[in-house]
Amino acid sequence: EDAFTYEDMIEAVHPEDRRRHHEAIARTTSSHNDLDIEYRIVWPDGSERWIEMRGRAVLDINSMPTRLTGVSLDITGRKQAKERQERLQSELAHVGRLNEMGQMVSAFAHELNQPLAAANNYLRAATRYHDADAASPKVGELIAKADAQIVRVADIIKRIRSFAAKSAATETTEEV
Repeated sequence: EDAFTYEDMIEAVHPEDRRRHHEAIARTTSSHNDLDIEYRIVWPDGSERWIEMRGRAVLDINSMPTRLTGVSLDITGRKQAKERQERLQSELAHVGRLNEMGQMVSAFAHELNQPLAAANNYLRAATRYHDADAASPKVGELIAKADAQIVRVADIIKRIRSFAAKSAATETTEEV
């Protein structure tokens, strides 16, 4: 059975994290600061794990570092849980923004409906006057076109309202 050596450990450090890992160890041995670093390792099968390393340099009688002592912990589960939590928080914020947008669209639709309803009422009154005294057929045609456009806008507002309306939420259980 092969032993896992220090060189094997250094080789396992993710290529993007090697420099930072090396600098942290060098800083600990040169300044006698405590070592505290998180980095990734890549196993021979290609899988990645997150490692938290904490330790300190052991000094000889001349205050020169002779070795590092400490502990390395696999924190992959914690990192994945944190990433999942951040993703869920981002999704929740997005849902909140969508909810606000729905409320804003509803208010917008309400504000548009008021003058459209008034314009529609004026057009209907104009139609009644025109029908009573058909002075110009062009006026009736223009009233009909204006009425059709008001109906069209009202339909658009209805579709916007139904799109922005709250629908039943789907519940899911999330593992953290």
